[in-house]
Amino acid sequence: MDLPELMQTFRIDEMVITKGNRGGFVRSLTGEEASYSVNPVDSIHNTVGAGDVFFASYLIHRLYRGEDMVISCGKASQLAARQIEGRYIRPETLKLTAS
Repeated sequence: MDLPELMQTFRIDEMVITKGNRGGFVRSLTGEEASYSVNPVDSIHNTVGAGDVFFASYLIHRLYRGEDMVISCGKASQLAARQIEGRYIRPETLKLTAS
């Protein structure tokens, strides 16, 4: 089954599709789509966890803060790049405070 059919069948509101170092996109059940590209990094320290960081950041910005898909993708991509550079997430970054 293709992506729209999968989303409709299982009532998936939004699907995040990653293409690794080529970025990716988010598609909503209504067909809205937001592409994102990777942010450049000065050096690659470690790519482990970058996808998890992207997804967690996307969820925080999109669901918790109510930002749109494009903004949420951009902020998530920036944070994933920081993770790849080895500038690890500090605990205060993870605090869910209202903005």
